[in-house]
Amino acid sequence: MAPTKLSNYPEYANVLPADFLHGYASAAYQVEGAISEGGRGPCSWDERLKGCPEDGADACRSYQLWEEDIKLLKQYGSNSYRFSISWSRVKPLGGENDPVNEEGVHYYNKLIDGLIAAGIEPTITLHHYDTPLELDVRYGGFAARDSDQLVRDFVSYARLCFERFGDRVKRWLTINEPWIYIAHTKAGLIKNFTNEDMFCMGYNCILAHASVAHLYRSEFQQKQLGKIGIALNYEWVEPIDDSQYGAQAAALSRDRCLGWFAKPIFLGTQTTAWDEYGEEFRRFTAEQLKFIHGSADFFSMNSYGTTWALAEPLTPENNMGSWHTTEGIAKTFEKDGKLIGFRGENGHPHIVPWGFKNLLVHCWEEYAKHSDMPIIVYENGFPVEDEQHKPINEIIDDKPRQRFFDEYIGALCEAVKHHGVRMGGYHCWSLLDNLEWDCGYGPRFGLTYVDKANGFKRIPEDSAKFVKEMWDHVVEGKKWNQTTSARAPLLAAIISHSATSRRMSHNSNSASLNVGSSPDSLPPGDRSETRHHRPRRTRVPLSCQECSRRKIRCDKKVPCLPCLERGEGSLCHRRANVPHRACLQQATTRPTVQSFGDVEAELKDLRARLARVEADLNAQNSARIRHSDDEAEEALTEFKENGLAGAMEEAALGIGENQRRQGASLEPYDTAPSNSQTKYRWFISLPFSECLYRLPTRSQSRILIDSYLDYLNWMNSCLHKPTFLREHDEFWDLYDQDRPRDGTYLSLLFAVLSMAAYFLGEEEANQAGMEMVELEKLGRLWFDCSLATLFRCEGFIKPSLTGCQVILTLNYSFHLSGNTAVHVTLSNLAVAFARTLNLHLLGSEKSPSSDESLRKEIGRRVWSRIVETEWFLLPYHRFTTIAPHQFDTALPELTDDGQLASSSNSTHSLSFLLACCRSSRLLYDLYGTLEQKQFPSYEAVLGASTKLDQIINDLPHDLQPFRDIEPGAQSGSKPGNQYLRRFLGMLLSYRSYLIHRAYFAKSLRDQTYTESKIACVRAAGAILTLSDNGLPSTFYRLWNTTLWLVSAGIIFSLDLIYAASNKKILPDAAARRRRLHGLVDLLQTQGDKSGIGARGAKLIGHLCTIERDISAGRIRAVTFTPQDINVFVRNDPADDASEIEATSSQSTYQASSTYQTLPMDALAAGAFDDSIFLPSAWGDYSEMEVSGSSERYVETFGPNEQSNQLFDVFDDWALRFSGS
Repeated sequence: MAPTKLSNYPEYANVLPADFLHGYASAAYQVEGAISEGGRGPCSWDERLKGCPEDGADACRSYQLWEEDIKLLKQYGSNSYRFSISWSRVKPLGGENDPVNEEGVHYYNKLIDGLIAAGIEPTITLHHYDTPLELDVRYGGFAARDSDQLVRDFVSYARLCFERFGDRVKRWLTINEPWIYIAHTKAGLIKNFTNEDMFCMGYNCILAHASVAHLYRSEFQQKQLGKIGIALNYEWVEPIDDSQYGAQAAALSRDRCLGWFAKPIFLGTQTTAWDEYGEEFRRFTAEQLKFIHGSADFFSMNSYGTTWALAEPLTPENNMGSWHTTEGIAKTFEKDGKLIGFRGENGHPHIVPWGFKNLLVHCWEEYAKHSDMPIIVYENGFPVEDEQHKPINEIIDDKPRQRFFDEYIGALCEAVKHHGVRMGGYHCWSLLDNLEWDCGYGPRFGLTYVDKANGFKRIPEDSAKFVKEMWDHVVEGKKWNQTTSARAPLLAAIISHSATSRRMSHNSNSASLNVGSSPDSLPPGDRSETRHHRPRRTRVPLSCQECSRRKIRCDKKVPCLPCLERGEGSLCHRRANVPHRACLQQATTRPTVQSFGDVEAELKDLRARLARVEADLNAQNSARIRHSDDEAEEALTEFKENGLAGAMEEAALGIGENQRRQGASLEPYDTAPSNSQTKYRWFISLPFSECLYRLPTRSQSRILIDSYLDYLNWMNSCLHKPTFLREHDEFWDLYDQDRPRDGTYLSLLFAVLSMAAYFLGEEEANQAGMEMVELEKLGRLWFDCSLATLFRCEGFIKPSLTGCQVILTLNYSFHLSGNTAVHVTLSNLAVAFARTLNLHLLGSEKSPSSDESLRKEIGRRVWSRIVETEWFLLPYHRFTTIAPHQFDTALPELTDDGQLASSSNSTHSLSFLLACCRSSRLLYDLYGTLEQKQFPSYEAVLGASTKLDQIINDLPHDLQPFRDIEPGAQSGSKPGNQYLRRFLGMLLSYRSYLIHRAYFAKSLRDQTYTESKIACVRAAGAILTLSDNGLPSTFYRLWNTTLWLVSAGIIFSLDLIYAASNKKILPDAAARRRRLHGLVDLLQTQGDKSGIGARGAKLIGHLCTIERDISAGRIRAVTFTPQDINVFVRNDPADDASEIEATSSQSTYQASSTYQTLPMDALAAGAFDDSIFLPSAWGDYSEMEVSGSSERYVETFGPNEQSNQLFDVFDDWALRFSGS
């Protein structure tokens, strides 16, 4: 019985996307063994199988042989591996206050690091049936009647895993198959298990999952960039006939087994399939359903078989037993005397591919389609009948298992191709012949035979090679054709660890898989060269890959939304039959590359290969990529034939090789080298030659650079203007001569161009001969090019000062990526680079005038910006990369460009750069007191305020920040200075507010601190005035919006405290409210072009509503939770404010009040999607007097802590968007 070989059918070629996860799955108790080693505590299955002939004492010995398992995964061509953490191995007793077993944590760290080094993405399951036995003893484990302690313990365990492994693990599953877990428990895992216990267990599983998901999203996801879900399962049930009873039975089975868990998580509803059990079935409240809904980022499904639903009630005669009928439905494997499919061990599963396809389509239509959520199959496999009694040659030649995977992967491809199902991955169960719980080692699902008699030796079965061939055929970009890529020789020379350059294409039918070899290191005899292009599947005309898969067109003269979300930008229509003029720019005078299809296919393979090489380099700490001079010369010669694109790439990737040949050390730039693969992999977003193709002309480049240096360099201040301009001219001289140039400078050039294109306005665009729309699109593309060129160079070269400048420049354009987490990642990387370069040792040393002093000055500027960035981000991300015990974090004294050039350190007046520097040092020192757990004295605050006033007085007249709002003021200066002084005024005003904010709450009760109250309100008024009154029109696009939202947050926090304490509001609240509503109107008229984004719009809507209630005097109280700010409003406007009694109990207000909820996630998440243009005709707020005194302070805030919390929320929000 030979399998049909799906790989022989051209129509299935490349039907799955290139990022499709394919690999294997396992579980800790089933493979690890070592149940009494390494500090592991007992789990429930140790107790369950005690005394049985087969248990988990040894399992497959993966605890000792994990490296062999990784070799197998590489050999099998896997890019994903799903395994579980043994809860009792990392927390032997399991409870929230119980100790951590560091030896267990170390084991999983080794496993994760090894997988990443092999280019395999780990997916971790937190709980795969093996609850710590101690928790079963304490409260019944997951069957606990009171779920509170269970949830706390599970969340505490999950937090440990996120903290220890989350920097490298990007996919999490909370609980494996809660339905089967319940069935196992009912079958004897817990004695005297009742229906009420069953319903408690399902209730607890869902609640525990949702609680862990909320923990991950609130504290870890934004920084770690991972996703979380839950592994559900279902065996498809088909009605045995056309009767109504059979259809109802099948539907009831789906709703009980799958809907019980999927409906609250993915739909926010609750199944009614258990209603006949009355009060025994535990139901969620409406508030709980809201908490649970949306707690998964992808839909995970495990499945094995299919059964018929009988058109009759369940009776002892038709009961199949075990877990098959836990849902109370009569089922069978036979119809008209015939089995439903080819049977496996113990009659389960049978090979029924149509049932698997029906399940995928059902899950897509019912749960995933509405949110375009990918479905990932994390378990699917087949145990060959009686395999444990067969000779070794028959075990290896496992044709029934090959047939199973051939037909089931074929069914998956049909679901994608013909039903539009979005599949994200598929994992074979299982990697090894492991323990199958109560069934022992009899049913064998593994694609690897484990020879226990010979030291648990792993022996691959033929199905492993068979499955790899199928993935090579159906996953896009898996097959590499040497003739389609001119860059293949160089990539082969760089990536290969062998001595000879080899071709990258291979014929999967002839590949010989041996233990220890990987698809990237097969011997030459196992590869066959071919000149034939892979078969192309039929595509919808004028559609990109993403759209054609969904059978839609994307020829609306703009890139389609899915492509924009995927960051494909101008490559949207790369696979179109006719290139679209609005998306695909044609090469004219620039060197061209191959077709965009070939570039993209090459890039996808390149990403994984570069990530593996980088991981290897970092793991070895001082590794070398060893190539002979002849190989390098051959690669360079081949690339010269491709013009500048090839030469530049050779230069970028060859610099590091030349340094290594000369014996230069390769210092790691990450303290945890294994993190770098997943941390920086996505940065490699464009081919190097494609980046060169996106350069502007030389004249356009100079116009944009000059504008950047005049208007924007102060924000970053890490460039030295004369040096940068000289290097700019040198770069273009080399470019015009088709000579290579250092790739790190190219990355810096792209970063500066990106920032200039995105921030500058119509005047600069016209001067450069560009349209604004074109300039904005190029700004985003240049941002991507800068990242791509940086990580194609810096990923292999010792970190450089130029690399730090690139990262910091990009840091100020982080919003271009559409993901604010980029800001965090870049900040971490900047610190790592600076640490390697010892920039922190420069301190406040003064520079003499010399080339070396220039380098030191740039280093000081870089370090100053890094420290400030870390400091400003601290309230959000709790950075630990800069710690006092590591090095001195004081901000250094900086030197102006002019002082460096004139060999003089004297100056008659303060420059913009030094004013920013001094104010930063002032605030930094003040906040340093807070970092030491000491509240600054009022004298220290007033002293800092006086010094800030002195900084303003020391500024030259042309930079005096408030001169433009003085009566009769005439500008008379160039727009650049006008803009700089206005922004400097806003910055210094905001810092004045930060200095005084700690005493603002106290000023409401103690007139001693009135000066702080006045300073805060006037600072807010100054920000409003300066941001509205006469800014240059070219800068309204972003800064007006950003700074106005900053000031809105400040004013709103003041309003809220005033309203709660005095029942009064600040002046001009009605005008502010009009401005809020004006912003909402702008959102409605401009839609996505407004740039605020859905989250920002939601936040503004909340502010509008609450401002209205403040103005009406209806604010009753304010309370805080970790997730929300709740503003309680009187239901009856006629209530006398004097009758409102202060209390800290939220429930007291809920009885007689309505309340608005301001979600913390809207404050913490990035609100800006793109740029925005706003008019300035919004009035003048140059004077905002403070009137009235505080009679009493509403106790809902608390005396100090909670009032400061309110300020912290809005200050953090303001800092987030201020770009200070």
